[in-house]
Amino acid sequence: MFKYLLTGFLTITTLGTTPFVGKLAQNTSTKVTITATVSGSQTPPTATRPEKVINNNFEISGNNERAPIVGDGLDERTWWTFDFTHNPDISAFKRAESITSATLTIELNPRLGVNSDTVGIEGLRYVISPKIKNLPLDKVSKITINLLDTYSSEEILGALQKGEFGNFRMYYDDDAIVSFASLKLTGKVLPEDLRLKTLRADTTGTYGEYGVIPALNDVQATFKRASGSGGIRKNKRHDFSFIPKEFSINEEKPDDFYFNPFTEKRDHIQSVARIAGEENENLLALSRNARDIGDAAIYVARFDGIQSDGDAWKWASSRTSDNSSDYFYHRIPEVNHAGGIQALGSMLFVAADCDSGKKCNALIQVMDLRNPSDLSKNTQDRLVNQLVIDNSRGELNYSVSGKQITSRAAAVAAVRLQGDKHLLFVRRGSKDDESGWFFISDSTDGTNEKPKWHLLDFWHEDDLPDGTEWHEWETINFIPEAETGDIYMVAMGTLKNKSVLYRLTEIVDPITGHRDFSFEYVNGRGLNTSGIINALNLSTRYGAGIHITPNRSIVSYVTSATPKIKGISEFRYHK
Repeated sequence: MFKYLLTGFLTITTLGTTPFVGKLAQNTSTKVTITATVSGSQTPPTATRPEKVINNNFEISGNNERAPIVGDGLDERTWWTFDFTHNPDISAFKRAESITSATLTIELNPRLGVNSDTVGIEGLRYVISPKIKNLPLDKVSKITINLLDTYSSEEILGALQKGEFGNFRMYYDDDAIVSFASLKLTGKVLPEDLRLKTLRADTTGTYGEYGVIPALNDVQATFKRASGSGGIRKNKRHDFSFIPKEFSINEEKPDDFYFNPFTEKRDHIQSVARIAGEENENLLALSRNARDIGDAAIYVARFDGIQSDGDAWKWASSRTSDNSSDYFYHRIPEVNHAGGIQALGSMLFVAADCDSGKKCNALIQVMDLRNPSDLSKNTQDRLVNQLVIDNSRGELNYSVSGKQITSRAAAVAAVRLQGDKHLLFVRRGSKDDESGWFFISDSTDGTNEKPKWHLLDFWHEDDLPDGTEWHEWETINFIPEAETGDIYMVAMGTLKNKSVLYRLTEIVDPITGHRDFSFEYVNGRGLNTSGIINALNLSTRYGAGIHITPNRSIVSYVTSATPKIKGISEFRYHK
């Protein structure tokens, strides 16, 4: 969440450390804010009275027998419901003793004289505002109204408590088309007896275990040892290649890779992950960014010439070939961009959305890649969980620079927590802002038949400490610390081929229980992509990832964007 000040004490911790909570004075309260938005078209469809018109979140009905057309903005009432129920702070808001701020924002297009137009809360008197009377005709305008100028705090709280708590019904009369409305409520909230606990990673998982990544004894030292931190030419590297056949093992035929050497337009590999604990430890998952909806996919390349114990492939017990052409292919039908991925054993988390001007709801898919050669399971069978970024949890009820955020998912990081739930960080990947969400599963392993995920926090780059290095990361992977349960994140995806290690931090409000997450910079390192590999256009920008070995070391993989030969470079640690 964006940085903000709270009265009372805050618990500020690094994940895994024991929080300190100061004693709260009796009857101490704090301010909590919730926001909800609704939207519709500026040119809604029309109907004939008494029929009603549904304009997305708005319902329009005629209120004058002499005006038979409904939806044209003349002599009609527009209803809508602000839904606060998915706001992360709605539980705390139930303890609000008073409303200290109530700001209504409306976008409307007056069609006739609006001197008598009003807006109101269902069941209460209407608001007559001079801001409405002075609006120009046939032009979309935005106005803000302080509802506390008309209604008391008790009346607004009563409207919130009507029916299901958090559904707030309003209307507009009568000569304008309403296309957007938002309501921001701030309340004075009483404390609750909370036992605060920071989220800690599960550190008991073993190598290759489904749904878990092994914890490292010292994440910072291991990251540094992986390549000699800061020394861009000190990396030890070995190169592999993946040249896919026309048809996959599961008889899927991918669309041809598009490549234009004179422009930046190309299909490419976006992210890479080793699949631990399966077959001969010779599987590599690669996400595909494509032009057309339905061509985003996951390659699971099988390197038959390699038999490994999970360590770097350069040191495999048997390595007769560094090339592969066999693969499993799993399409993601509703998108064209499969982005950053992370594997927890053979559980694969995939961020997917639409880019290149296409629009859709972003997805986080969870795939079960256990026993990948079992061809009786198709792609749909292996899709065991899906988080759709569709605002069903209120995740899109945020704005940056005055613009409401959209559904995007460039990359995902995942880790199993103590208590067998999973924590996700989804980086949005918008060019306009750097932001994302934290979600937590409500099931024992995050993979039940009808999975449910809960929004913990909305994150923005402004939440980072001043001066923190941050880029448009294409791959983000969580790593747990064995002793403390701290959660670290390795971020990759720059044209300069730099990897950065962050530590996840958490701020807990002891009154509301709301958690604010962010990242603390720890270290950065470069990957040596000089030499012949440059001919393959190798770059973390076009596909990278990390692998935790059985001896708890870090191996990095970087792929090329070249369509015919996918060069894969393995950066291993120093023995």
